[in-house]
Amino acid sequence: MVDFAGDHDVTVRPLRPDEVGNAGARTDLVVVVEPAGDASGDVLAGLFAHERTALDTAMREHGCVLFRGFDVDRRSFEEIVSAGFDSDRYVWMFPLPPRFARLLLRLPLVGRINRAFLGWIESRSTGRKMVGEKQSTLANDQTIQFPHHEYGIFFNVPRVIAFHCEVESDTEGETIICDARAGWDGLAPQVRGRFETARYIRYRDENQRWMPPLRAPAILPHPDDGYPTMNYTAYHHEVAADVAREVYPDSTIRTDEFDETFTFTPVFVDADGGRSELGTDDVADIARSHLAHSALLRWERGDLLLMDNYRIVHGRLNAGTPRKVLQVMLCDYIYNRPRLARLAR
Repeated sequence: MVDFAGDHDVTVRPLRPDEVGNAGARTDLVVVVEPAGDASGDVLAGLFAHERTALDTAMREHGCVLFRGFDVDRRSFEEIVSAGFDSDRYVWMFPLPPRFARLLLRLPLVGRINRAFLGWIESRSTGRKMVGEKQSTLANDQTIQFPHHEYGIFFNVPRVIAFHCEVESDTEGETIICDARAGWDGLAPQVRGRFETARYIRYRDENQRWMPPLRAPAILPHPDDGYPTMNYTAYHHEVAADVAREVYPDSTIRTDEFDETFTFTPVFVDADGGRSELGTDDVADIARSHLAHSALLRWERGDLLLMDNYRIVHGRLNAGTPRKVLQVMLCDYIYNRPRLARLAR
């Protein structure tokens, strides 16, 4: 639970089974904070500004903190999150440590040019909509997404992800939240061994050949205690969908033309330079081991969710009906190991 130091007019409780979309869900992955009286964004802004230690502890112990029932729109969402966390849309794209990347992005003219250029790349490479000077970015909810750490394969990895629900779905549209540690521990030994012995993983986007290949660490350890988790980003849509149908038999899961937009080919490279790819059964094992420790979080309008990006891997099935609208903010970046997180030759 969250143990706030100050006197705040809120209540804290566990996530209820009726707030998730799967039987046997890991409801302990989310702790819920609700207003006890005043539901304005000012209450949340105070929590974010003065209770950072409590929020960090709750994310480390549970994975996610969900603020539900507060009056939060997109603009106040950005202001509230910025009150407690160092957020920026584009630091993940810079091959520099976060402090230097932020410096360049904050320069008056150079920063504006960089943001415009990086926004174009973001729109082309992720499908996320670039909108002016917004701090948040609009999530693309049309595709099925394999469980992953957000931007774990790039130069800087956000330690915290903040989500805001502007429009909720009447039917489904949940976000998959998985315990990254339990998923790692549950991997078949031969699959986990591939990550443990890899020097790095090389990524090539097969549908966007203009993007250079990247290489990234195969394991993403937690910054606090070093607990290992897989650092695997791959859009194996059909494999993920098949496993999800096993784990979530009551969910509507179907692939369509949007699921072919992003097809990353991850290649494991060992210490001797040998290259190999995971087989379909191995990929299914990764998905199954993580979905076995998951919750399908049902969104409500106004929700604000904080997620420890090193403690949790997340994904999605389908967008829901009608399509939900999620805004995302990336906060408190950590530099990925430079010898691995640079452009591959």
